[in-house]
Amino acid sequence: METLLERIRSEIALCGPMAMDRYMELALYDETEGYYATGRPVFGGEGDFYTAPGVHAVFGETIADYIVRQRTSNDNKAQSGCVQKRLRIVEFGAGDARLAVGICGRLQQSSFQYTIIERSDPWRQLQRGVLRRFEEAVCWMDGEAIADHSVDFIVANELLDAFPMRVFERIGSSLFEWKITIGSDSNLRETKELVQGTDLPGEIACQLPLGSGYRFEWNARLSAWLRSCVRMLRPGGCIVVIDYGGLRDELYGFERKRGTLRAYKRHSVSELVYANAGQQDITADVDFDTVQSLAASLEINTMWYGAQRNFLVQSGILERLTQIDGYVPLHDERRRRNMAIKHLVMPGYWERFRVWVGCKSDCDKEVIE
Repeated sequence: METLLERIRSEIALCGPMAMDRYMELALYDETEGYYATGRPVFGGEGDFYTAPGVHAVFGETIADYIVRQRTSNDNKAQSGCVQKRLRIVEFGAGDARLAVGICGRLQQSSFQYTIIERSDPWRQLQRGVLRRFEEAVCWMDGEAIADHSVDFIVANELLDAFPMRVFERIGSSLFEWKITIGSDSNLRETKELVQGTDLPGEIACQLPLGSGYRFEWNARLSAWLRSCVRMLRPGGCIVVIDYGGLRDELYGFERKRGTLRAYKRHSVSELVYANAGQQDITADVDFDTVQSLAASLEINTMWYGAQRNFLVQSGILERLTQIDGYVPLHDERRRRNMAIKHLVMPGYWERFRVWVGCKSDCDKEVIE
């Protein structure tokens, strides 16, 4: 049986240079050897990167507080006949279920259903074990099986950054696409191909003003994902996206002329995304200008956009601090919670993380204060 790397090489030999989105699909999501399919540790100290939900359950609890507050606001404005009694939340790509634990723990005295869309079998098995105490409220489904206009909130934490990307670069007046090929030493390497006008994806037109010599990523799955969210959401329903990234002028400054696509392995970053297929994470910053533009074209209005720490503060995370008098040991839960809150809201590791909330239909603007 061919290994993942051998299959990548065979496809390149048969079809020519491989677009980066195809390579990412295989390297990250191949059913047998893909990075997210093997069940190997990827989060935390034993993995390749940290996530905010892994810091403490208070992160998910604060997201739950925002959801409840927004749902209450929406229901107060809706006609009584349209109000749903059961809160329905969908999370895409729940990973180690840390975010789900925080949200479900906060909502456990309420009537809610938490649906997880997870393509990885090993991750689904892990999630079932972690969320066993919420088994009456949690279920797993394919996205296509979720009924139209039935969901109140969709949550996506560090999902969009791992969508397969195509990579382009303007050189002079021409546009090139960076792909993966086989070098003379039989190892994978990058190569670029001139893009003909008919090969240019329509959605990247807004990114073309970048100057000569700039690489940029085009999120090949974003538009389809947003359309699937629109189908699921009820009128007034919201999407909460949490990810690292920024607006276009933040992402493509002079110091980032090579774009943002990169790999992580054991907490080290590399531009060699074509190395170690299936054994390292491949990711790119989220272009939130594009997210908001595509969302608006689907009648999803931006309710909130900004730094993750600002969102957490405005959603009440500081209210979860506990006053401690006298000495308490490091393992004391009150102290652990306080330290986690400080870590999440202070400048530092989470500086580049953003939150975008989009609302379907005529939901009012910002409600957190």
